[in-house]
Amino acid sequence: MLQGFLDEYTAMAMLHIVGLLVSVLLHLLDQASDVFVALLYWSEGRVLPAAFTLLLVLVPGFFVFVCELKQTCLGRSSVLRAVAYLTLSPLWAVIVHLYR
Repeated sequence: MLQGFLDEYTAMAMLHIVGLLVSVLLHLLDQASDVFVALLYWSEGRVLPAAFTLLLVLVPGFFVFVCELKQTCLGRSSVLRAVAYLTLSPLWAVIVHLYR
């Protein structure tokens, strides 16, 4: 009886892990395709669509950057952390996605 429960629990845990990995992989592929589209726009000389696409990729990091700068002014954070959030924003989107 207990062995059947443990096997079912293990299978369910593995299913959750596989689902999480597939979800993160899809999110990474989405971010990569957005950046690739921006690169294609740029290579065709279409600067405005390229800039707008990159803006959509980087805007979450910009808002976190602004919030961290506010915390820096209050003495609770550092400028280095704010810049890290700004430059690594596509990766932070994946990390936030993992915690949802």
